Amino acid sequence: MNIQEKKHIVQKLLSGTLSEEEKARLSQSPEMEQIWLQQWEQASDRSQEVNPDQLWAGIRQQTGQKNKPWKSYFYKWYSVAASILLVIALSGITYLWSQKTAAPVYVVTSGIQNLEKIQLPDGTHVCLGPGSRLEYPSEFRTDSRNVRLEGQAFFDVAKDPSKPFRVQMNDVQVEALGTAFELFNYEDSEDMEAILVNGKIKVGFERDKKVVKEQIMSPDERLIWHKNTHKVEVGQIEADKYTSWRTGVLSFENENLAMIIPRLERWYGRKIQCEESLLNNYRFTFKVRDESLDVILFIMRQSAPLQYKKNTDESYILTRIK
Repeated sequence: MNIQEKKHIVQKLLSGTLSEEEKARLSQSPEMEQIWLQQWEQASDRSQEVNPDQLWAGIRQQTGQKNKPWKSYFYKWYSVAASILLVIALSGITYLWSQKTAAPVYVVTSGIQNLEKIQLPDGTHVCLGPGSRLEYPSEFRTDSRNVRLEGQAFFDVAKDPSKPFRVQMNDVQVEALGTAFELFNYEDSEDMEAILVNGKIKVGFERDKKVVKEQIMSPDERLIWHKNTHKVEVGQIEADKYTSWRTGVLSFENENLAMIIPRLERWYGRKIQCEESLLNNYRFTFKVRDESLDVILFIMRQSAPLQYKKNTDESYILTRIK
């Protein structure tokens, strides 16, 4: 970059017309990185808001311009140091301000046959199901409490009418004020489920980041959203029994394979292939504690004309006995 190019870029920066490409060229300069690091190390409190006058005074000191006003400095110096340090003065304040206002984000994940229990900053309690992931801020600083979920979780939401509690799951958003509910929505699953224990929740379905449909749920209701067809089904259930997994026990009462298999897959971390014609034909009642998947499938085989086979990749195939 020659002198004229540097002068041109600095003038565009002052007028607010500097392109992102030109900013990137400046930010990649080794001179800027070195001086910025020196200014950063000299800061008395890096978590506090930066004083622009103090920052600029430090920059002038680095370049030997202690007693010269900023304007004369700018018009006299067209060197790389001038353009680089000006970018530091402007972008550094913006960066530190954003660091002060944005709360750190925590990420919690769970493994196979493993539950994670978390208390959020507002007092909300979350039980994370196996193979799941929850993202939440260290502090809810905005007018809503937003978290992101992939997988299964039970939420017991702390009441705060002034700050709605929202769970984002790709194209689905669930909103609650003070309530208890379960969400089941893995990225590779065909269906999303919401089960409400008490209170009320609003489930919004999005397309192209716009809500196209909303469903208000009442206690002891289960909502199933079929992702491929965008069809929504709502039915009555005993919510406490459906959500008993949060105590470490999977409980199924008169449930079909369409509901049982996805939960067994997540609990054991194993894929179970099943003939589609079997998914709604047979119903089962049993509980899973610390039994192996082979034991569970054996019990199911004893109560229905089914057989199973274990593959070399540790997956299973469930078929009808012919």
